[in-house]
Amino acid sequence: MFGWMKRLLGSREKENVSAEKDSMDTASLPSDGASTVSNVVSISSAGAPRYTLDDLQRIFTLRLAKLIEFAYQSGYEISMGETWRPPETAALYAKDGRGITNSLHTERLAADINLFRKDVLLTSFEDHEPIGIYWESLSTPGAECCWGGRFSSRDMVHFSIGWGGRQ
Repeated sequence: MFGWMKRLLGSREKENVSAEKDSMDTASLPSDGASTVSNVVSISSAGAPRYTLDDLQRIFTLRLAKLIEFAYQSGYEISMGETWRPPETAALYAKDGRGITNSLHTERLAADINLFRKDVLLTSFEDHEPIGIYWESLSTPGAECCWGGRFSSRDMVHFSIGWGGRQ
C-alpha cells in the first residue's frame, strides 16, 4: 500500500485496506476524504484546517472516485475531460478566453467530467445539477468542493477543490 494512502486512511482504516490492498473498494475509504489527513499546516482564523497542496491533491482524488461511483449509480456514464493542465496551456486558454491562467487544473485540484446517458452527451444544467450537488456535499472545512455549474460563466463539467482563493 502507498504511504500516502495509509496516512489518508488513518489508523482505524488501515486494517480494512491492508486486507483488501489489491482492491479499490471505495467503501473502505474515509467518508469525507479529509478527516484523517495528518498534514494540516495550520488552522485558519475561522477554525478550518489548512492542508498542504500535496494533501489536497490526495483528498481530491479520493472524492473524485466517490463522484464517479455516484454518477454511475445514478445512471450516468462518464468520460474524463481535462484533469491536469500544464501552466503553458492554461496561459494559452486564458489568452483565448477559454480559461484562467491560475487554473486549479495546473495544481491537480480540478477535473472536467463529461456526462452521458444512453450514449448521449449531456449538456444542460439540469442534467449536471444532481452530480454537482453531490460533489458540493463532499465538502469539509479546509477542503471545499466547488462545482463549475455555480460559476458566473457556467462550466458544468468542472469539479474542483478550492485552494489559494481559487475554485
